[in-house]
Amino acid sequence: MPNTPEVSEIVAATSARVAAIRVSVRQWEDSLQNIRTPQQVYQEKRQALRDAFNQELQLLMSGEAGDDGASRENRTESLIQYGGQLKELEQQYAATIRADEKVYQQRVEKQTARLVAALRDLGDDSLTASDQEEPAQPVDKQAVVAAPSDPPPETRTDSHVPHHEDHHMEEVPESGPPVQTAW
Repeated sequence: MPNTPEVSEIVAATSARVAAIRVSVRQWEDSLQNIRTPQQVYQEKRQALRDAFNQELQLLMSGEAGDDGASRENRTESLIQYGGQLKELEQQYAATIRADEKVYQQRVEKQTARLVAALRDLGDDSLTASDQEEPAQPVDKQAVVAAPSDPPPETRTDSHVPHHEDHHMEEVPESGPPVQTAW
């Protein structure tokens, strides 16, 4: 293929666009990694309390006064308080998980909307306004960032293979779930 000025310009423009898309996607991935799931927040708080509890327990069991010079009674009281805080944390998590998940989903959707806007700004006409108007499905952050689009052939099960004798997808109505029809 001859290297004409037009081809060179097209290649240069395409290369620049691809680089900009990569930057946008990397920024999106970074922003997603900075959004902690409610489970991650809970586990971090729980681990901090358990570590403090275990440290107090070790000091109590060893009979050491510790850096703070706390007595055996004070250590026992601290253990009881840490136990109570752990129980409160569990109850709070159970009571607020749905609301926390909703906030998490909104943050993920906001970052994804920013990615879509950045891609539109780069001139990707394949992203239409209807892409953002679809109802959001729950997002598994690890699946979005790290999972391949299809499982490798050796890990596929029958659930990945359509059965002709069962059902197939005809069309997707404008509202509602896809219609399944028999063959």
